[in-house]
Amino acid sequence: MRNGVEISMTHTVQREKCFLGIDVGTTTIKAVICDRNARVLAQANRHCPTISPDLGRHEQEARLWQLYSVEVVRSALKDLPSGYSVVALSLSTQGGTMVPLNADFQPLRNAVLWKDASCAEDLAMIESILPPGYVYQQTGWSPYRGLNLLQIMRLRRENPDLFNATRYFASVPDYMNYYLCGRFAADYSNAGINQLGDVVNKVWDNKLLQQAGVTVKQLPELVDSGTALGTLTPQAAEDLGLSTDVQVVAGGHDQNCVALGCGAILPGSTSIGSGTAWVVLAVTEDQERLSKGGFSFSRHVIDDTWTSMISLSTGGTYLEWWRNRLVAAPELPPFDLIDAQVEDSLDLADELLFVPNSRYSFTGAHNLPQGATFLGLDEKHQAYDLARAIMEGVAFQALLNLQRLNNGWPERITFTGGATKSPIWPDIVAAAADRPLILPEVKDSGAYGAALLAGIGTGYFNNLEELSDMLIRRGTVIEPQPDRWTNTVRRFALYREINN
Repeated sequence: MRNGVEISMTHTVQREKCFLGIDVGTTTIKAVICDRNARVLAQANRHCPTISPDLGRHEQEARLWQLYSVEVVRSALKDLPSGYSVVALSLSTQGGTMVPLNADFQPLRNAVLWKDASCAEDLAMIESILPPGYVYQQTGWSPYRGLNLLQIMRLRRENPDLFNATRYFASVPDYMNYYLCGRFAADYSNAGINQLGDVVNKVWDNKLLQQAGVTVKQLPELVDSGTALGTLTPQAAEDLGLSTDVQVVAGGHDQNCVALGCGAILPGSTSIGSGTAWVVLAVTEDQERLSKGGFSFSRHVIDDTWTSMISLSTGGTYLEWWRNRLVAAPELPPFDLIDAQVEDSLDLADELLFVPNSRYSFTGAHNLPQGATFLGLDEKHQAYDLARAIMEGVAFQALLNLQRLNNGWPERITFTGGATKSPIWPDIVAAAADRPLILPEVKDSGAYGAALLAGIGTGYFNNLEELSDMLIRRGTVIEPQPDRWTNTVRRFALYREINN
């Protein structure tokens, strides 16, 4: 009451801005929220099941990407400290997965995953029609049986009624962007792995579209990663528990978002990502060199830069195979026990080697039957000797891939993913490479990279050199200890010799 007049005062609380990243991966959906200092405030994840109707077939319900994204975002928001407000979000997505949609952007069937292997006939067809190397030069990826181009060709060949009923041929980012903000758009880092886009000229490739039997109108709009696409639709905002003012920023292929999240931002940066696949990645400005090197290449999520990569597609599954199939025990050994036993085995001066199945490994180079190989195996070896050989062999092949990709050794190596949880695997990598290893502070680098990209796209992280330095400084440095791991270093020298 002032001078007999009642005065009502409304206080506006200024909330701190923060950024949301959603990683729509093949097996897991993750959410990470970070602040303007790139510190993680909250995160959540959940498993996303896949379906294998036949040998070599791999599918997923596309609607689960939406439903589980809502679930992990709401879960992360529950842990978000008070006083923060999400202002932008972006996506990290699996690449090369295809889902046919109707005119209302609803799935007509399950999405076919990138790791599907059912298009051998279509692969032979495309290679007989187009000039050698055409798909690789245009898209940055050699023809692969599970990616969008060949899956669309197979759909047209095997199910013409469904093909004709399809209004849009979508992938994960454009399906999700349409749900989030009503804009059917994909980024260039995903256009290449879809094997339909000319990544150099930033357009859909007419020859590839002709082979697939589709038109530009059936594909998403192409935009740069970091482009502001619009704000959340009322429905998406209600589902996610966010404001309709939240900006949706175009994201990127998950491996590129992982690179961003671990600080591999500027040209000259390199990283090794460990998971189901062990992916070696390098950042460069020299696209012409990439297209001559034979390695997969893509536009980075950072303007005017490119990434090249080599994937050891089953790197992370070999130790699971050993644990699930070869250990004769009532219960599977926990991974900390495996690490302890393997550490003892590392001291053995034997020459047992494990060579993963890779086009760049001994087995691939000599055109031997597909499959991994143990060399030097005899009756003296125990179960954990094989586990040690697997851990070393996967690390050794990743390092050889890194040397090929980088045309030599980088000064330092960023190491991300599941293997960073082991106290042994990073030491093996550092000792064999004789280089410092940087383990990023944030382990879910894909979702974290998408959150950073949301901040970049809305102008909050505008000094990329400072951002890269900050992310690397916050990581844990693993110094090489070749004297401690003498036998590992010797076995790596032998591994390199047989792979030359």
